[in-house]
Amino acid sequence: MLNNYLICLRGVFTLAGRSLKMDNPMEGIENSKHQIPPPDPLSTFEMEKVLAHLKERFDIRAWAYFEFAFMTGMRPEELIELRWGDVDWASASIRVERARTSGEVKPLKTYNSRDVDLVSRALGALEAMKPWTMLGGVDHRDGEQGRRIFENPGTNKPWHDERSQRDTYWRPALRATGIRWRRPYQTRHTYATNALSAGVNPTYIVRQMGHKNAKMLFTVYAKWIDGSDRGREKAKLEQLLGNEKTALKKAV
Repeated sequence: MLNNYLICLRGVFTLAGRSLKMDNPMEGIENSKHQIPPPDPLSTFEMEKVLAHLKERFDIRAWAYFEFAFMTGMRPEELIELRWGDVDWASASIRVERARTSGEVKPLKTYNSRDVDLVSRALGALEAMKPWTMLGGVDHRDGEQGRRIFENPGTNKPWHDERSQRDTYWRPALRATGIRWRRPYQTRHTYATNALSAGVNPTYIVRQMGHKNAKMLFTVYAKWIDGSDRGREKAKLEQLLGNEKTALKKAV
């Protein structure tokens, strides 16, 4: 936001300097470095509360979308472009290779497709969507991969972008349950922090989420990695080094 103001001011004073022959007070002032806001995931209690409200008060298709989001950690632009042809029922996984932004299909953020393993709750969300979009036949306008999985209950058409879910379902659900505001993108961060807290191997999480490498995971989620590993790793050190006699025996 600050950089947007700086760009506007720089343009105004540049034009003024040319026409009025005045010094540009913005000269030498550079844009601030872009800082990614830290994750602000929902707690497990908050997640379940939101999902329960969505399931009880809204169309099942809205619940299925957010259930799948929480259980896979996919980006919103990836979720709305998923198609039934991407699902591998035999291996309980789904291929992610496209995204939809502003209504247009675009390559993934990292330009690399990935296979995401699906836990039972993610599969349950797909089962809930079957009568609506899978069993309704193939819409050839959606291409060889068939119809998109998730659709807008208000229009009975695939989601155009991620704003409709936020304004029509996510925001009201947070307000009704008394949970403070977060962007729907936090479903992704919630997945990551839940996995880390459960002790899931970070390398596996990187593959699931489609990060370029493990560096980003360790940088963005360092607090949760430390929290999940600290006690367990300390216990390993204690077992190895905590007792002098034991340490001597292992050294011999």
